[in-house]
Amino acid sequence: MQNPLIKNPTNQNFSDFEKEALGELILKSVQSDLQLYLNKFHLQQVKDLEEKMVTFQKRGTHEIQDAIAKNIKIQLEAHFKDVVQACQKDLSQVTSPLFKRAEKDVQSLAYTSQKPKNFVRIFKLTMP
Repeated sequence: MQNPLIKNPTNQNFSDFEKEALGELILKSVQSDLQLYLNKFHLQQVKDLEEKMVTFQKRGTHEIQDAIAKNIKIQLEAHFKDVVQACQKDLSQVTSPLFKRAEKDVQSLAYTSQKPKNFVRIFKLTMP
């Protein structure tokens, strides 16, 4: 059995209006729910992206620091090895004349100390 109100054209127009209004409310509700979901999804994506960027930045910073430290260590070791070798060479050049002079002085001192010994030996031989 049909409702007598629906057969009435005025009531039919009102019923169509109600259906249309209800459809619009449902669409707005779905649209609102979808917009909320999209906003939450967007915020989560931004948060995930920020976390990935921070992780990437930390890893990159750590790798760069390690590479710089290793490179600087290698360069400093090579530099100071060169500096030490240059200093050793310069020190050898500076001290070489001193050592040669000291060696001559030692030989002269040895010769000088032998003179009195020789004199004493000669004196002992000549003395009865």
